[in-house]
Amino acid sequence: MSLRPLFLAMGTLLSFTVGCTGALNHQDGLGGGGTGDPGIVLMDGGGGGGSTDTNASDTHTGADTSTGVDSGTGTDTNPPPCVPMCSGRECGADGCGGTCGTCGSTETCDSAGTCQPMSVDGCPPTGPFGTSPGSTAAGETVYACDGSPVSIHELCARRASLIYALAEWCPPCRAHVQNDIEREHAEYAAMGDFETWVLLTATQSSGAPTQADCNRAKSQYGIDAANVRFLFDRDGVYRRMGMRVNMNNMVMGRGNRIFINGPYAHSTVYREVQRAFSSTPP
Repeated sequence: MSLRPLFLAMGTLLSFTVGCTGALNHQDGLGGGGTGDPGIVLMDGGGGGGSTDTNASDTHTGADTSTGVDSGTGTDTNPPPCVPMCSGRECGADGCGGTCGTCGSTETCDSAGTCQPMSVDGCPPTGPFGTSPGSTAAGETVYACDGSPVSIHELCARRASLIYALAEWCPPCRAHVQNDIEREHAEYAAMGDFETWVLLTATQSSGAPTQADCNRAKSQYGIDAANVRFLFDRDGVYRRMGMRVNMNNMVMGRGNRIFINGPYAHSTVYREVQRAFSSTPP
């Protein structure tokens, strides 16, 4: 019997088995990325989950610098320049540390940035307030001998005025008030609109004066001339006014502007009263 037909049949069966096994392996690679076939790995990566495609995508994102680096804003640390706000303003602050302009010596700047004429009578007084020459005396309160309060700013309309501090424990001060104050007032008043205040700052025992002390001293020193007022300082405000307790002369012009404030001789007081009159119109 010949064996050739049997060998042919066995070869055909073996070829069929190998073909089927390869086909199954190929299909498994397509479905899940088998590790035995490099081609299948590439096909799986190309399908959307492989590491090669992810790296390519990351490289593209990192290279896009159109929004990540903005040379127009990211590297500019200088603030924009300050623009002065002076539209419609002729004086006052400009919002940038400067001014929009200054007013004349007889004008003042209002809140709208407009120069306005100063009050003719100097009332109410405007700052800067202080105690030295050139500043404006603050509106401190002293008292009349009837006990009523009197503000220093009641002198604001006077072209010139004088406040003389009297401490009764000072003999020369008492003598000056009794013998000279009304005579000197007459000299000053001859120049124009003028008022003198005698301010009792301390008693003979160095105590704070009372209303009773005011009435007694006014009568004792014979103060009764027109526009010469006798007042008392019960609260020691003379200190806040920058005055000495005795023999202090404060000469002011209109608007309570201070010309001198200290223990000056009559000749100096007279000169400063003249200057106060010359600085303001009648």
